[in-house]
Amino acid sequence: IVGCFALSEPGNGSDAGAASTTAKDLGDSWILNGTKCWITNGYESKASVVFATTDKSLKHKGISAFIVPKPINGLELGKKEDKLGIRGSSTCSLM
Repeated sequence: IVGCFALSEPGNGSDAGAASTTAKDLGDSWILNGTKCWITNGYESKASVVFATTDKSLKHKGISAFIVPKPINGLELGKKEDKLGIRGSSTCSLM
């Protein structure tokens, strides 16, 4: 299985403690809301590890990782980045 690691965000870069993507617990599922950018293998992956804020009051300890299968309703892929090199894998945004 090919996966991808979704930490970086526009405006926050790879600072996990500043994650603006949020996750809300609905009891039997979670809703994630936000944008991840510069995701290597974003198109090819069958699952993503997505980092999101679950409790802002806990600061960096309130960040959780979610395994998100692909495809899944509500997940959109941005356009593939036109990179100068490393064209063997795609890079895109997840929204």
